[in-house]
Amino acid sequence: MRPTDTWICVADGARAQFYRCDGPGRGVDPIVNLVLVSPGRHHDHREQARFAGRVASQLDHAATQNLFEHLVLVAPSGMLGALRHTLNARTRGLVCGEVDKDLTRATPRELATHIGDKLPH
Repeated sequence: MRPTDTWICVADGARAQFYRCDGPGRGVDPIVNLVLVSPGRHHDHREQARFAGRVASQLDHAATQNLFEHLVLVAPSGMLGALRHTLNARTRGLVCGEVDKDLTRATPRELATHIGDKLPH
């Protein structure tokens, strides 16, 4: 995977998809080999917390490898809060924006319209 400027993590309690974007107006591209799916019930708070831990672990690992400089988190409020609490301090420091909305079914183009103002210029 090539280094890129911004990653976008779109998650709910059951799945997470990761995207990359090289800046405003450049489009959003899925990182195909980074899709996580929870085997449990996503409405169970304990399962959501475990899943948020798995997502945070992937993001923390990518941050340690310097795969991104900025991170945008997109998730419904419960998952967003769980991610905030489980990301390590270094990764949290790379968060440049948050969108409190479930966009797990959005296309990359739709996603780009929701996060455009969150991307660093």
